[in-house]
Amino acid sequence: MRVLLTSNASYEPPRGGSTRSNLIWLEALAAAGHAVRVVCAAHDAAGETTRRGVSVLRGP
Repeated sequence: MRVLLTSNASYEPPRGGSTRSNLIWLEALAAAGHAVRVVCAAHDAAGETTRRGVSVLRGP
């Protein structure tokens, strides 16, 4: 399964409870073999990182 989460919150590093809860869920899906990607706002620097199988793309 391919999973995409979009958010106006910054996901890297995680801030707040809902962001942390979503990342735990997304990391579990990635560990189960699913393709997981987050597209979110860049509050500091734009770019792409991968954290525990979850691709995080930050943009303006």
